[in-house]
Amino acid sequence: MSPATTRKYRVCLHEWDVFETFVEAQSEEHAIKQAEALYNAQGTSAFDHFNGGDDGFTAELVDEEGGR
Repeated sequence: MSPATTRKYRVCLHEWDVFETFVEAQSEEHAIKQAEALYNAQGTSAFDHFNGGDDGFTAELVDEEGGR
């Protein structure tokens, strides 16, 4: 019996995170602009981690000669 042929696969795990912060603003649009400015200045450190998870794994056969 010959050994099983194997192939190369690229496997990805899709994760997501939700961050929150609280701002005082005159409208939702202004609140979003303030949050964007905070994010641009400080990254996610200006926010609290609120939720997270994953959407599972995907696999894609990799063409040995030409990449994907």
